[in-house]
Amino acid sequence: MTTRASLAGDHTIAFDCPKCRLRTKVGLDKIGHTYHCQVKCSCGNIFSAEIELRERPRKQLDLPGSYEIVDRATPAPTAPEAGSCRVIDLSRTGLAFLKSTGRELKAGERVRVSLTLDDGEATRISQDCEVRHVKGNFVGCRLLTENAALEYYLLS
Repeated sequence: MTTRASLAGDHTIAFDCPKCRLRTKVGLDKIGHTYHCQVKCSCGNIFSAEIELRERPRKQLDLPGSYEIVDRATPAPTAPEAGSCRVIDLSRTGLAFLKSTGRELKAGERVRVSLTLDDGEATRISQDCEVRHVKGNFVGCRLLTENAALEYYLLS
């Protein structure tokens, strides 16, 4: 079983032992540039940890959605201005999706991504974003506004 470890805010990584729940902090200088490591707890348990170096960790998901371009970085194209996608991760400040249809997006364009969360209420979200990274059909975006429903979802 792999546990997640995250930045503790004081240049340390906090590891929680899955067996005894003891929290251990280790300095970033001792970890280096790795994203996976083995940790030995003082209770004797050895476990794998995945290190999340983002200030605001992302939640991995796989939800169907759609996007529409609301502000173009380039002149009006001939391809559709909207398409379908699968939202694959989400944080308080960004999201990423895999495009299924629609024209190629460019960094700097603004899109509105819509999806239904897999929470108990099937909350419908429509979020304005700025495209930051595009690689093939992968699109990484920065959220342009805060969304209370998203923040609540990320806490669950």
